[in-house]
Amino acid sequence: MKSIGFDVEILTPLFMKGASDGAEIRAPSIKGLLRWWFRTLGGDFEWEKRLFGSQDNRSSFVIRVKGSPSIIGVGRQEFSNEQAYLGYGPIGYNKRTKNFVNSRPFLTGKFSLEIAFSRLSDKDLKALLLSLWSLSVFGGMGSRSRRGWGSVSIEPPDEGTPSIVRELGLSWKFKSREDLQKSIAEFEEKRREIFGELPSQNPEYTRFSHRSRFCIGGEFDSWESAMNDVGGKLISFRNRRYSEDVKRFMKDVESGNVENPYSPTGSNIPYGTAVPKAIFGLPNNYLFRLKKKDLREKDDRKQKIFIVNVIGEYRDEKKRRVEVSRRASPLLISIDKIGDKHTKYIWLITYLPARFLPDNGNLLMTVPKKQLPQNWKGAPPRAYTGLPSYKLLEEFLRFSCEHPVYLNRR
Repeated sequence: MKSIGFDVEILTPLFMKGASDGAEIRAPSIKGLLRWWFRTLGGDFEWEKRLFGSQDNRSSFVIRVKGSPSIIGVGRQEFSNEQAYLGYGPIGYNKRTKNFVNSRPFLTGKFSLEIAFSRLSDKDLKALLLSLWSLSVFGGMGSRSRRGWGSVSIEPPDEGTPSIVRELGLSWKFKSREDLQKSIAEFEEKRREIFGELPSQNPEYTRFSHRSRFCIGGEFDSWESAMNDVGGKLISFRNRRYSEDVKRFMKDVESGNVENPYSPTGSNIPYGTAVPKAIFGLPNNYLFRLKKKDLREKDDRKQKIFIVNVIGEYRDEKKRRVEVSRRASPLLISIDKIGDKHTKYIWLITYLPARFLPDNGNLLMTVPKKQLPQNWKGAPPRAYTGLPSYKLLEEFLRFSCEHPVYLNRR
């Protein structure tokens, strides 16, 4: 059996669960990530089944993980507000110490992985290598990897690099921001050779298309500074883009004036066209403080946090109502290493728009029943709006960097 080895350095805390409650690098998880990137690059379903395996056939290769990264226990590291914003879930607020700390263990350090195979065509092997390269440059591992956590630097060994890796023709290390930008252009040439042309319209699922683009940040001395910068830009942009529809819905609920439920009526949607920030991903939640006294609180002198949840909804082929409570963000944030000595850090945003919801879909604003005033009668209120536009994300890219990098178009 042949094999190709790679060295992996964890650049930002990696929140990946193991068999127990701890943290662990697992080969099946890495294989699943390679499969996702293979699909995102443009690999079709039949090719994917043959290469990665299915219920009917075994995988054409094996992933092996060697080495043991360090495990940092719960509450052992503090994080900034910007980092906590990007790491909501694995990073939480400690009320006793009044700072943000990790609520889950995470991994840091280095390990190595190996791709082992008996018989793979050059095309199959190059597709795997390009998937691995994409994971290293555009993505990450574990929880909140779309927001920069679990970013990794993957490199072939300095000596004894197999010829197939050299034939791929891509750099695994970047000397500068300009070098990274050049490598992205070279990446698209290799992607086209292996996977074919890009789709011209939004694809049905997350994958590269003619609308894909990249936003590259500045150079920083630490991953913390890079995360603070990109997290700060995201906070600043999103905080100044509030939805008047959500505000009006909240006021109507507070006053008890919402009829339940509002139904989508084609172009006549009661609450306007869309909740714009929902395009960043679902659920999209909004927090308010109720002014009423008659709340479900033991101490009604306290203000009650009021939550409006924005999710998706559509009708399936049998006209049944289907709720979409989760929709991954089309923006992928990653942290990469650059510099002559590979000691500087840079953030990279990869924009991969795809169909947000089916054509008959809508956004749905709801309120958890336990959040409602005690005198509320009937089911929790609901109100519909139209679908959000990707223009807001494109505006964010222009806000974050002066010159977004487009994929080469033909």
